[in-house]
Amino acid sequence: MDKSKNKSNTARRSLPGDIEVRNGMEVHCIGLENIPVTNAELEVLETYASDLIRILVAEHMNKQRE
Repeated sequence: MDKSKNKSNTARRSLPGDIEVRNGMEVHCIGLENIPVTNAELEVLETYASDLIRILVAEHMNKQRE
């Protein structure tokens, strides 16, 4: 079983906001503006967020070592 896929599905289920169907496609409405985001776009956003968190943690740890 692919754990990364399971994590992203869990994140989608717990994502705050509404889920709507637009043009036959399920979209998640996120943020203050309720921006419509498709599952594919959401997966890309989750990947970038995960990468950004890893970078920020690494930078923080490097600063603490200095």
